[in-house]
Amino acid sequence: MSSADPTGGNAEDNARVKRPPTEDIERAAGRTIAGKYVIRAPLGSGAMGTVYLCEHALLPGSRFAVKLLRADLCREPDQRERFLREGRVLLGLQHPSLVGVRDLGETEDGQIYLCLDFCEGLSLTELLERRGALAPEDALDLTQQLLAGLEVAHRAGIVHRDLKPDHLIVGVDEAPDPGAAVGAPAATDAADDPDAERLTVRILDFGIAAVEEPGDDNDLTREILIGTPRYMSPEQAWGNPIDARSDVYAVGLLLHEMLTGTAAVQGQSTKELLTRQRIAQVSRLRDHMRPHPWQRSLERLLRRVLTRDPNRRLSSARAFRDQLELIRSGVPVRRQGRRWGAALAGIAALCMFVSGGTWLWLRDNPEANATPQRRVEDSWSPSKPPKSQLDERPRRSALPYACPLCGFEGDERRICPIDGVRLRARGH
Repeated sequence: MSSADPTGGNAEDNARVKRPPTEDIERAAGRTIAGKYVIRAPLGSGAMGTVYLCEHALLPGSRFAVKLLRADLCREPDQRERFLREGRVLLGLQHPSLVGVRDLGETEDGQIYLCLDFCEGLSLTELLERRGALAPEDALDLTQQLLAGLEVAHRAGIVHRDLKPDHLIVGVDEAPDPGAAVGAPAATDAADDPDAERLTVRILDFGIAAVEEPGDDNDLTREILIGTPRYMSPEQAWGNPIDARSDVYAVGLLLHEMLTGTAAVQGQSTKELLTRQRIAQVSRLRDHMRPHPWQRSLERLLRRVLTRDPNRRLSSARAFRDQLELIRSGVPVRRQGRRWGAALAGIAALCMFVSGGTWLWLRDNPEANATPQRRVEDSWSPSKPPKSQLDERPRRSALPYACPLCGFEGDERRICPIDGVRLRARGH
């Protein structure tokens, strides 16, 4: 269990609520919670309360993580409901990447507690501080585990909204000892050993998770700012309605940090971080990641995940996980072009196909390419004689009279048989 604010308090909570004195936490050893959980040691404290390593009074050697809400916060309805929400959310979710809930209740003096499985390991924050950037193989494996757990939560209509390194516990996947007690710790802190077995990750703190229920005015559609600014999605930083794609964005930031050892979004203040998140200003992977055959594919994938428009982002944790599996199997991620670019390419291909087909048809049918001869049919009109009559007109001679229209000549003044007008003497 991590000691870095395991109760889920963020920067805003820490500024509003004072933490309990350290000496009070240390003196809690030996105290019993709800008459059944004996406190052995504090695991960490935050703005919401304290997490203790406990042993069940009837199960000697067992270990559990018990979150105890501060007494003064138990009297605040909003804080009380937030703490109980985490228990209800986790109770309905079952997955190896999610922390299991063992008990939820209230002590004799009115404090609410939540009993969770004890997670042996380090927070992702502590792991990165000790080891720096992870090997791409480990980073992708942890990310796929994380996405698999989120997929279960998203199917239940739950959005975490506060994914960050402090809320991820990294341990080692070891075969359980049949004789070991429930919650028994591993023999060594293998998460700190680069040569250890496969790393595993578990998601903590669903305290500010939003549950989508029909007809419920929940925080998914309410325009409020909730979460940690460094790991917010752009729509979350603007206070807009969010869905599962907001968690997908946060996982992209976490993958970037695991590959590089540094946060993808840098800023000195909350305002600066929110500004950078709203425009999706993320540092380039190539500037911080060690050279690797997967680097180009990972850059292209992260561009699709860390895009500002959620409609152009990978739509689900499952889609993200499938893309990572393709990269691990050696299939490169293709560059994503603009939508209109693909449409223009399709239109150009269609035009080439039609023109090519037309050329082949004309080549095989030469008679169809011949220019048709215009047919002039004989027709009669009062102002123009039929063509046949014009061709049969007598040649011009030196006769004294001629038609002023068609030039028909005659030796006397009479009516022109072609145009129907009287012949005129030449020169008039």
